[in-house]
Amino acid sequence: QVTVHRTAHYLAMEGYGHYLLGRFGEAIETLSHAEAIAVEHGLDELGSLIGAWRALAELRANRVDEAAAALERCHTRRKPGMGPTETILEMAGIGVDFARGRTFGVIERMRAVHRNFERTGQNVGCVPTGWFGTHMALALGDLEAGAFFLDRVRPLLQGPHATSMIGAHCLLEAWLHQLSGAPRAMDASLREALSQAADPGARVR
Repeated sequence: QVTVHRTAHYLAMEGYGHYLLGRFGEAIETLSHAEAIAVEHGLDELGSLIGAWRALAELRANRVDEAAAALERCHTRRKPGMGPTETILEMAGIGVDFARGRTFGVIERMRAVHRNFERTGQNVGCVPTGWFGTHMALALGDLEAGAFFLDRVRPLLQGPHATSMIGAHCLLEAWLHQLSGAPRAMDASLREALSQAADPGARVR
């Protein structure tokens, strides 16, 4: 039997798949549909998770106000004990603050989010938070923090599932090497990224 929960969850996963492949318009549309179903039927925790994913997609589409609105809707139906959903909401909230130029404390907040994912063994959360943290740190000139995040993520990029991720990671490493004044290391990272770009999934990332 196809329940309402299963329908919303299926659409949510479809929308998240669009997000991972860089199809942010499709992601936002699908996640909006899934969120509406969850909210209509009182599925608060699932609705909040979908809303957090939608906020991340809105951010990647450079729609900061829409991302903030998605988070605000999540907070109105927030309940204690939502676990990983709370961590994803915090990650998206950090992204909104960073995009709006409210950068004080964002690196430490992202470290805390990353530690939460590590503590609960959720590698699927460790990789994006590590990359987000790296981007924020390097954009703010905090090379030590950038190296911290990259070092935490690199050991996780193993196995077939990680093939499409290595190229994106190498680009961030190249950026760190450039800012650190290490051109040879930068070139090596760029060469590895280009070699990974032969994989269609890696090219999208």
